[in-house]
This record gives sequence, C-alpha cells and structure tokens, in this order.
Amino acid sequence: MDGEFFAHRVIFLTPSLWTGCVARRYRARPMSVIATIMNTATGQPIQKMKFERMPKPWVSLNLETGELVTADRVVVGKPAPGKFITPVEVWVTPKTVG
Repeated sequence: MDGEFFAHRVIFLTPSLWTGCVARRYRARPMSVIATIMNTATGQPIQKMKFERMPKPWVSLNLETGELVTADRVVVGKPAPGKFITPVEVWVTPKTVG
C-alpha cells in the first residue's frame, strides 16, 4: 500500500515542479504579406509590395515612382489548392499616367 501511495504522490507532485520554472512565452512573428498593387483605371499590376500585416482599405503608400497613393480597395483572394499563400491585391488610382 505504501508503494502505491508513493507512486501516486510522485505523479501528483511532478506537475508542480514545472510551475516553479520560468516559462518562456512563444511570441509568434507576424508573417509578411506580399500584395500586388493594381491600377484601378487600367486593371494592370503596377508593382509588388511587402507589408508586415494585412493592409487596411485606407492604407497610403509610396509607389516606386515616388507618388503617394491611397488604396481604393483591398481584395483578399483564395489560395490555390494545396498552397498556403493567399493572393492580396491593393487597388489604387495613380495620378500620373504610365
């Protein structure tokens, strides 16, 4: 009987040993989002851009030409079968032609 009691006691005390340890918290890094910047007037892609987080519909960004534009809309597509990356399109209306 003492052997069984001791075995239960050890099993019972084992988890309490872990509570004394300093637990490291896992901090997940946000994955970057690669978005295609699309021209609203022509429907053609302008460039690709990397964002730390999902771009908001009111995001302002600088194009490679140096022009500051505001997003008209952000479209998040469905990933292809078997793929993890979701296509993201940010539609903008640039003032300059080209």
